[in-house]
Parts: sequence; C-alpha cells; structure tokens
Amino acid sequence: MSSSAEDRTAPLGRRIAAGLIDLAAIAGIGLVALLASGQPLAAVATPGTLVLTAAIAMFYRIFSEGTAGMATPGKRLLGLRLRPPEGGRLDFAVVALRAWPWWLAGALAGIDPQLIPAGALLSLAALIPIVFSSDRRGLHDRMAGTRVILAAERMEESTPQ
Repeated sequence: MSSSAEDRTAPLGRRIAAGLIDLAAIAGIGLVALLASGQPLAAVATPGTLVLTAAIAMFYRIFSEGTAGMATPGKRLLGLRLRPPEGGRLDFAVVALRAWPWWLAGALAGIDPQLIPAGALLSLAALIPIVFSSDRRGLHDRMAGTRVILAAERMEESTPQ
C-alpha cells in the first residue's frame, strides 16, 4: 500500500459512523416518501415500501458517490471518500454495482416477501469483511474495485507538521 494520503484506508469507526448517518438519511427520505404518498406509518414494513426504500438507497448512493465528491453525505461529513479502481472519477455502473448490498433485500422483497431475511443476510455478509480485513473492504468494494479512504483534506488536518 502506498503511503500517500490518497491511499490511507478509512478507519473502521468512521466508516461505520458514516454508514449510520447514510442509513438515517435514507430512512428519513423513505419515511417522507411514504407519508407524502398518503400511506399509514404501519406500511413501513410492507414489501412495496421495502422495494421503494431499496430504490432510494441505490439512487442515494449513485447520485452521491457517482459525483465528483465520490462520497455519500455521511462519508463526506466524516472525511471519507471512494477511491476508484484506476483513479479518476467513479462511473455510475461501478457505483451501482457497489450499491448491491443496499438494494438486494428490497429487490428480493418485491419478488417474494419470504425472501426478505435471505436478502438481509446476504447484504450483511457483504459488509462483514469490512470489520475483519486489513484493507477494510467489503465484498461490494472488492466487486467494484473500490476502496473507502480518508479524504486528502482530512489527512492534512490530522497529519503533524
């Protein structure tokens, strides 16, 4: 691994915190969409709402990680960003591939509600390597060739002069 600020792997705690911030944002957007459509709050756990939430999660990631900032709002807030396979900017196909753990459970819910637990377990399994691998890359990162790293600006702030 290079010693440049560009290549410094994101710390686990920051990565988890960024994920929780993004999860809260996606849940909030989904709740607003649900209530705006006139559905009762009890509809939150229905297959249709899970499919909608999965779509929101995918577009949230595509339209934030697929931009020049290469980070979701949670990652940006905590000084993280994605590093694409060959440098440069991430294209939408790579971001969509990387987003599969967030849309899988919802997609399976749309096929058959009995598949929700399987989708949730597969999504969780994709994230487990983040905790146990030295490079903190989940299965979705490995498939897309991406890494979550400390943003250069944040590195400069924390590097002693």
